[in-house]
Amino acid sequence: MAKEITLDMSNYAGYCPGAFSLGASHHRPLSYACDALQEMRIAHRREAIQADTDVREEAKLSGLRYIAKILPNGDTSKQLIARSRYLHFKSVDKWTPSQKWRAELLFEQYPELKKAYSLTHSLRMIFSKNSHKDVARMSLARRHEQVDQAASRALM
Repeated sequence: MAKEITLDMSNYAGYCPGAFSLGASHHRPLSYACDALQEMRIAHRREAIQADTDVREEAKLSGLRYIAKILPNGDTSKQLIARSRYLHFKSVDKWTPSQKWRAELLFEQYPELKKAYSLTHSLRMIFSKNSHKDVARMSLARRHEQVDQAASRALM
């Protein structure tokens, strides 16, 4: 039987037998942080697509054959960003070897994505490891300072 109900479900507590304590849902803040990280990745992907299109057009106009730059893992820049989507939803220790390699290349090219991933992952760890409210509050306060220092309003 459930012992805690999140605040967004508190209206339904009267319909359930038993006593419940009210708790905050961690799904929304984590979802917002992941969405912000994905928006950053998508913005970089659009830039990579535009840059690739521009280079293709220049090659076409000058009569040269276009050959995309291939990264050490076999991806182009566009592919690297597109294929890194699922990295952001997993912990580093759950990445496959190819995902680790891809993340290394991605974070070399886009250090701001590495910082954003780190901040998002820290939020995920706060919610998964801290069961005591006071410890979680302190962890969230430290994370808030880190986000302020990173000047990333999207990840707040």
